[in-house]
Amino acid sequence: MTFKEETFEAEINIIIEERIAKYRKKDGKTDDDEITATFNREKETIDGYNGRQLLELIQNADDAQSDQVLVELNTQEQTLIIANKGDNCDPFSVEGIKSLLLANLSPKISNDYIGNKGLGFRSIINWSDKITINTQNVDIAFSQDIAVEKFKNSDLEKTKLPILAIPEVSEKLQKDWVTRIEIKYKHGFLDDIKEQIKQLNSEILLFLNHLKVIRLIVDNKRKRSTSRSHGRLNQKQVSFQKTY
Repeated sequence: MTFKEETFEAEINIIIEERIAKYRKKDGKTDDDEITATFNREKETIDGYNGRQLLELIQNADDAQSDQVLVELNTQEQTLIIANKGDNCDPFSVEGIKSLLLANLSPKISNDYIGNKGLGFRSIINWSDKITINTQNVDIAFSQDIAVEKFKNSDLEKTKLPILAIPEVSEKLQKDWVTRIEIKYKHGFLDDIKEQIKQLNSEILLFLNHLKVIRLIVDNKRKRSTSRSHGRLNQKQVSFQKTY
């Protein structure tokens, strides 16, 4: 890891320690009221994005100045991957990760931004058994199992614990993409994911500032590639195949 990446990981761990302290009372006991408040804020932000989770993640990639996005669905592994890269593509910043941990906090304030990284990311919680972000060669993982471990002294039911409040962090080298998000999805949401993939088309690129190519792979087969050139759709570069 580079010094910058090591600093990024260290700063994320500091934020996590601060969050852990936030959920602890002065007497050292777990503050279940604070945990519940965080859980409620987390749930409040989910409903408004149902039906557009995939688009939100693509918009987040565009906001990071990506020019390429990969959407890869593997129904055998029950994984959905959204990865992005580009010559001027920004990885997640410390503030960006912090916005995921804290509901209603987002570093996105520029008029160039279409989505909302913190709120939009929360839209995939309902889909997911586990979410792993790889950025700056660091894995940042969220799941109910991780939440149960982090809040093991809480008296709350595991279904009432906030998923994004305290992640698990580890070093993992990633060369191919600037940021890679892997969702281990719940089987019951496969049809919803497929439907949102079907809705991806070349017109989406007209409303994005930076993206030039969206690649779609389903079960290791390339299904569709959408691209544009010089701000307009280049129909010669666009090819569609029936996905399902």
